[in-house]
Amino acid sequence: MQDHNYSNLALVSCGNDPLVVRVAQLLGIGLTHIDIGSHDDGEPKFVEVDDLNGKHVIIVASEQQPDRNYINLCAMIMVAKRAARRISVIITLQAYQRQDRREVPRRAVTLEIPVKLIAQSGVHDVIVIEPHSEVGVALYEAYNERLRVDKLFTHAALLDWLLRQDLSNACISSIDLGGIKRARDIARKLRALDHPVKLGLADKDGTSSTGFHDEPLLMGDYDVDITYALDDLVTTGKSARIICNGAKALGTKKFVLAITHPIFANDDVCLTLAGSSIDQIVTMDTATISDRHRAILGDKLTVVSAAPMVSILVDHVYRDKGLSPLFQLEGYHTALRELGLR
Repeated sequence: MQDHNYSNLALVSCGNDPLVVRVAQLLGIGLTHIDIGSHDDGEPKFVEVDDLNGKHVIIVASEQQPDRNYINLCAMIMVAKRAARRISVIITLQAYQRQDRREVPRRAVTLEIPVKLIAQSGVHDVIVIEPHSEVGVALYEAYNERLRVDKLFTHAALLDWLLRQDLSNACISSIDLGGIKRARDIARKLRALDHPVKLGLADKDGTSSTGFHDEPLLMGDYDVDITYALDDLVTTGKSARIICNGAKALGTKKFVLAITHPIFANDDVCLTLAGSSIDQIVTMDTATISDRHRAILGDKLTVVSAAPMVSILVDHVYRDKGLSPLFQLEGYHTALRELGLR
């Protein structure tokens, strides 16, 4: 086990205090405060700022409420750069990613503005967990060629959870064409670990914002005991409900929706998911889930904490260690053991 000395680390939370508090507990350190409140008109104001002099400041940020949290994140960076030796940002949820293509001439890519703010704010490193779009990484590098940018997918953490589930007669499925690579990669790795799971590829005509048209197209063997449908985020759950109904029509007995980012849009979405034929919703806590939404979803909701994975990230960034081992299950388990978390 490695020496856990974090004397020059300042760990800061922006937008997801429950997750970052747990990370601090796992690392055996305290949180550093750059607390931001607001004036009467809503303008941000600093409430408390701890000593950052000579520290490596690592801000773990979730942009679930982007209009506020993007500004707060940039403000934290601006304060930190006046005293910190180095500033790193781990973004557990990157916002403004879903309008990532210019489908109409002269249509803006909304991610450009916040990425430019962060890239040019004085930060040294940015790590984005499970980005919805590849566009963001390229934009960061375009606005600051000296900025070190990494993306980390949660495949290893997902595999770690899946290996504790029933895989004896299971299908790993995508929700749409964009998720096929993720589903194929997970299925391939499970098969290499002697779990002969089936692979399902799903697609649907339309989106939750434009509306759906024809019946979904499902390819593969869905006549199984359990289908695990993988996606990076859920906002309305419409796609998942459509694919779930299609999978059950083909023989699936239990449908599990496994997602990374739980961006439930409102109470009605949670009520609809709770009343749907989806049997279980498994998600990470990369974004906060309100107590009300937890209560509505009830036993259907299973939250797998991202805290061990983020703890590894903080440790590796602080010690300037490479992130490539974290892309594989074996490397993920090794890193957990080094931190005494396994």
